[in-house]
Amino acid sequence: FFGFNLGSQLSAQLVILLCVLSLVLGWFSWQFVEKPFRDKKKISKSVIFSLSASTLIVFTSIGLLLHFTSGFSSRLPIELRDSTLIKTSGTCNFNFSAYVNSEHLDECILSSDVFLVGDSHAGALGFALSERLKKTDKKLTILSHVGCLPLEGITSPGRTSCADLTKYLYQNIFINNNNVILASRWRIKIVGTRYNNGEGGIEPGGSVQAFISDKNSNENLKNFISQKIENLTEITNLVVINQIPEVGLHVPKWYFRYSQPLTHSYTEYKKQNHNINTMLDNIEGLKVLKSDTLVCDDTSLRCVTKLGADILYFDDDHPSTSFAELIADRAVLMLAVDH
Repeated sequence: FFGFNLGSQLSAQLVILLCVLSLVLGWFSWQFVEKPFRDKKKISKSVIFSLSASTLIVFTSIGLLLHFTSGFSSRLPIELRDSTLIKTSGTCNFNFSAYVNSEHLDECILSSDVFLVGDSHAGALGFALSERLKKTDKKLTILSHVGCLPLEGITSPGRTSCADLTKYLYQNIFINNNNVILASRWRIKIVGTRYNNGEGGIEPGGSVQAFISDKNSNENLKNFISQKIENLTEITNLVVINQIPEVGLHVPKWYFRYSQPLTHSYTEYKKQNHNINTMLDNIEGLKVLKSDTLVCDDTSLRCVTKLGADILYFDDDHPSTSFAELIADRAVLMLAVDH
């Protein structure tokens, strides 16, 4: 919980200190809380049960209140509230991590002009892209799955239903020169490591590296993915969004605590994503939307997390609706569906 609240990975020294502190607090808890409660001469069973029931009711009530008020979101500035940072397209938006209404899905596919596919980053872009396309009387269908790189022959760890999305895409979307936008967190899928911005911001969590489904394959993962994307360019009008800059720190939490702007190293982004962005650039016929150029500057070599009053992320790596709008404007131009 301390690491989650801190917003970055804990150092070994801090972990040791917290362990020692927990033992000291545990002793005080035993000495001054648990032992008195175990003394039947001081506290009877009826008192214990009454206190337990009362405490349960109080904490359950508090929990329900926090749930139904979204954690008293009104305490947050408007620009930091979920209703501002994350807007969700509710019509033809299908998350294969959950239940999908196949009948409604088929209706959306038949009436759509553009398909946005990928992992949760595709989901984050959906509302902005859908609204942008409406201005040109075009319709969007979003097909996503958390943590999923929906390419044939690729397995995403712990995402068994990802295969359902991949199968559906190859049968119904990756055909007939359809307009397709593919968004994924490329670096973590290919490299596997969580992001370290080189300035103290380290994303917590373990590896979620994808792997080739055929265990007998000796092919390099990056080359395998490159070939799969190149295959898609031959059968679809494909735009791939490159690695959206990761921050390494929870952006809304930063702006809740601090007033100074949060920027991070463009040099570090380039270094950690060089091989991946080069891979995308070298795929013949592929249109690559370079999202980094929207928020990073080649002169200062810094990437911003806020433009004016608009926060650009709703966590440490997913674009907020404001950032998604910038990406959507460029994606529509690249697809040329306006014409």
